Amino acid sequence: MHSQNVDRVLNGKRNVLVLFYDFRCPECREFAQVYRDAFAKHPLNVYFASVNAARYETIRVGYESVGFLYLRFNITDHPVIRYFREGEPLENNVDIPERTADGIIEWLNNELARMTCLDS
Repeated sequence: MHSQNVDRVLNGKRNVLVLFYDFRCPECREFAQVYRDAFAKHPLNVYFASVNAARYETIRVGYESVGFLYLRFNITDHPVIRYFREGEPLENNVDIPERTADGIIEWLNNELARMTCLDS
């Protein structure tokens, strides 16, 4: 995800889980793999996206674009997961107690169940 497609991705028609990370960071690299594993295991009712800050840093315009996304969504660190329900972010970053693929999926299932109850 980047500044040119963020509004298309977060269009309000789907739920989106976004990982903000920097691939130069060892912890981020490890967690990016966990995130990909969760994507492979999870049903398609949630869209997975990511923003790699390092990818844009060598391109001045791209770096400013990524900075814009971090500012727009109040991201101050990485790796951070932010959940968007129909285009609207949850107030806080996602706090996943078990930072594994199964932990991400369990959090998502609980969040989807909670939101379904609120809609009823």
